[in-house]
Amino acid sequence: MKFLFPPILAVILLFSCASADRVIRPEADGIMPEEQAETRGLLEEEEPPPSEPETGEWTERAVPETENSLSEGSPMTRKQIETYIAESARRGFQPVLKDGGLYGAVYDLYGNGLQDYFILFAEAGELGTDFASLSDISRIYNPNVVPLAFYIQGFLQEPSRMVPGKRVDLGKRVVAGELTSLPLSKYGRLPFALIIDFINAEKVEQEWIIYGSRGITRFTIVETPSVGTIIRDLDDDGLIDIILRESALEEGVGSETFLTWYRWNGKIMDEYRTTNIVQNIQKFIKTCSSTMANREWNTFLRHALPWDTLRTLEAEGLSRSVILDRIFTAAPGEYGTAPPVSALDSIDYAVFPQITENPFIPAGDSFEFPLTVRIVTGGTDYLYTAVIVLNRNPFQQPQFYFALHQTPNPSDRR
Repeated sequence: MKFLFPPILAVILLFSCASADRVIRPEADGIMPEEQAETRGLLEEEEPPPSEPETGEWTERAVPETENSLSEGSPMTRKQIETYIAESARRGFQPVLKDGGLYGAVYDLYGNGLQDYFILFAEAGELGTDFASLSDISRIYNPNVVPLAFYIQGFLQEPSRMVPGKRVDLGKRVVAGELTSLPLSKYGRLPFALIIDFINAEKVEQEWIIYGSRGITRFTIVETPSVGTIIRDLDDDGLIDIILRESALEEGVGSETFLTWYRWNGKIMDEYRTTNIVQNIQKFIKTCSSTMANREWNTFLRHALPWDTLRTLEAEGLSRSVILDRIFTAAPGEYGTAPPVSALDSIDYAVFPQITENPFIPAGDSFEFPLTVRIVTGGTDYLYTAVIVLNRNPFQQPQFYFALHQTPNPSDRR
């Protein structure tokens, strides 16, 4: 995908950070002048990476001479912008190139209608700074490859000049992955994130550089075969959240899945809540089994369905029996098709599958787990199917609930 020149529309990240070159067109809404000044001050702040003393030498190079034949207010040309950015490189570095253009993202950070540029720079080694070479996965397995240093720098565009921003040092890396960009708020331009992957043989280090109204912050995610991420607005507050999903063996449970919720607190991506899946669904199923065996249907329904769903069904005039029969669907078994659960006079016990690992698979925008329940009554076994759903926000209660099947006829309101 060609990137940066000319700009293209961005692809919004949802469940995972897709490997795509992000380019964001200016939004129609602006922000207040004081916010513009705050953002400009943020980006004009120069800071050398920790590995290099602050001598002022390369800081001066960050503001190169450009063609000053522009009249006041005249927009810079593409060539002038490219030249300015290339000449802004720290000594020994060059902009990364991809498909003949500078590699990075464009985004109107403070709403003046002009695109601002966020460019990836790399240490200029024997390979040069072409992205195809820097992202060559075979470099991981070559013992002679020397890691190269990277940094990202933003450039604010004004009608007749570019304002250099703070350089964010990314350290020495062997293989660079895709760089993407993501506005984190649906209500304003900030916070705004640049996301770049760096790959090695065992993991992917995902660096988030987040531009907020209080400064630029870093957030690092280390992805491995047992650690992944979900990116979405979890609590519908208009801000993108990060859910870190980690699998690990836990004694007495199985292969547990731990979830950690990170949310924007106005300054940084901060850990907010944690939960797990396997142990909690084991507890959920255990309660379902015991309440069913005791025919404590009111308790079962309060446990098995979200409160607002149950209240809506009852307000529609549906009886407890009808609701139960919408949760469990009879399945053919050794003794024939099972009768409705509500018609069983007694239940000796209800047997659910043994869960020892995360059972949920995506179904659209939700996570669902179809299962078969064996109910024994009077020495006879009956089979029923049901679907357990993981709450879209798994940190809220109820974390799990049953999906409802067929819509009953009006005559079933009993």
